Amino acid sequence: MHIPSLVAMAIAPGLFWLWYFYRRDQFEPEPRLLVVKVFLLGMLVTIPVALLEGLLPVSALVLAVLFAPIIEEGAKFAIVTRSVYTRPEFNETMDGIVYAVTGALGFASIENILYILTAYFTSPLEDLLVIYTMRAILSVPGHALFASVWGYALGRAKCDPEAPRGTIALGLGLAMIL
Repeated sequence: MHIPSLVAMAIAPGLFWLWYFYRRDQFEPEPRLLVVKVFLLGMLVTIPVALLEGLLPVSALVLAVLFAPIIEEGAKFAIVTRSVYTRPEFNETMDGIVYAVTGALGFASIENILYILTAYFTSPLEDLLVIYTMRAILSVPGHALFASVWGYALGRAKCDPEAPRGTIALGLGLAMIL
């Protein structure tokens, strides 16, 4: 297999799920340029997150269960709140979900590339196919699902004057726990 083919395969699930969620925003779809921007920011934030997680002196289990959810959801949350949350286009609850999922799918796409290329260079072909399949079916949609929790909270807090106080913190905390 060629590296460009592997990279395309690694990004394909993220692009599929981005298309799927973007199509769900039927009343007032978000500007495509902003969606692309958030997707790219999600991709970019993956690198410092991976470096930070790699520096933590903890076991893989402790990293996966305790630190990764906090660091990863926090990073994705930060890109959405700093890039589009205050923009006038972010004007309905669904927008929070769309932008959160978009950033998460950009993140998951780069994470996929890292996992797939690592498996390609270090594992038999069968392992590569298993890793790809599991990530496409579980990890990529998982990132979108977890981010949609805090995305909904973000959208509700911004667009619903009756949203309970602490909605955003509750949504972000719940996504990290999930």
